[in-house]
Amino acid sequence: MAAWQSLGDSISLAQQMWNHSREMRLALDRTQVPCPQLSPQELTDVLVYLRRVAGAPGRKAEFSPGSAETGQGIFRPKFLSLP
Repeated sequence: MAAWQSLGDSISLAQQMWNHSREMRLALDRTQVPCPQLSPQELTDVLVYLRRVAGAPGRKAEFSPGSAETGQGIFRPKFLSLP
């Protein structure tokens, strides 16, 4: 976990979660486990925990959004391919 650079960058973390979502959904379907639903507070709690466990340095969180056009080009094909 110490190598998780995304813990301080919310955009990078969201990207990694999105990229992992298809694999996770397939695994959940295989095991017949319902997809977890996290509230905003639960997600915050998980992030605080991971930052402490990973020993993430006290650097400021980064926010570096890309262009809307690039995002749309990435999102649309992935969204259309979901079951």
